[in-house]
Amino acid sequence: MAKQKFYFLLLTLWICTIQSISALAAPQTIPDFSLEDRAGVPTTAAALRKEHTWMMLVVRPDARIGGELLAKLERSGMDWGGAVVILVVGNQKAFNSLVSQCEKLKGVTWYRGDEATATQALALTGYPTLLAVAPGNVVAWRKAGLPTAIQDTQRLILAWLTSR
Repeated sequence: MAKQKFYFLLLTLWICTIQSISALAAPQTIPDFSLEDRAGVPTTAAALRKEHTWMMLVVRPDARIGGELLAKLERSGMDWGGAVVILVVGNQKAFNSLVSQCEKLKGVTWYRGDEATATQALALTGYPTLLAVAPGNVVAWRKAGLPTAIQDTQRLILAWLTSR
């Protein structure tokens, strides 16, 4: 019995190691999927491509924490210089409401997408999610659920944007 447990543990460790190596060997790029820009014009995720590092914040308008996070980012008065993309997953009415609530949020680009499509395309596990994106739309890391202190979220964003 002890031998079986030992071999099971070894097998589990081996599988985890292989999965980790596979994840490192093949970084995820943001796949092309349908979006709408702030004006409601259809576009795709390919339009998000930038030649520098950037952040994507994915929020659901009906999730209280996403709205609170955006309101706190707005109150901080920070200008993100176009390096932050906010993807709102939900219907047009909720999207418009959230954008108008955060109209003073500076230096961000707004997009709206279908929740099921975005969840699958971006491999999201919850909302809000922060994705650190390298040139070529390569996802360097992601964080589902964010720190409660807005300063910690700002530090996460700034650390990534100034890291390269």
